[in-house]
Amino acid sequence: MKCFATIALICILGCGSGREQISSPDHPVVKAFIASKSVLPVWSKNVMPPVKEWNEVLDLGGNLTLRITGLQLVGGKFYGQYSDEKELRFVGSPGDYVYPCALRIDLPNMKVYGLASGLAGGFKQVTALFEFDIRSRKIIHSYHVDPRFLPPDPSPLAKPA
Repeated sequence: MKCFATIALICILGCGSGREQISSPDHPVVKAFIASKSVLPVWSKNVMPPVKEWNEVLDLGGNLTLRITGLQLVGGKFYGQYSDEKELRFVGSPGDYVYPCALRIDLPNMKVYGLASGLAGGFKQVTALFEFDIRSRKIIHSYHVDPRFLPPDPSPLAKPA
């Protein structure tokens, strides 16, 4: 039993996430994230206590839109829904105890970036960065990134009473 617990802990702390580690602030995805337009979150009125919420509609032309949503809570993810589809797509799925914290849009390059941060599995602080390609309609990269390489998360203007 001790061996199984040790292996499980090792996997939680570093392996098996499927995310590439970004180790430089000069990485092209870090630069693209910083250069993209930040989506200001609002305080959710449907969750108590209030949490950050994103709800952004992108006009893709040709009568096509993409709605990006997310909540900063346990199990929170970034979702996308195209106007010509009924199902939701994952734009970013951070994992247990890793919460969405920033959303950015690069419409000229047809990319959406989702950022999440927290204690992975309740053990290790991680910051995850997701790159979603609007054209192919899927996540194309998922990274672990040092948060010191990134700008501070935007905050909603005021908490609801």
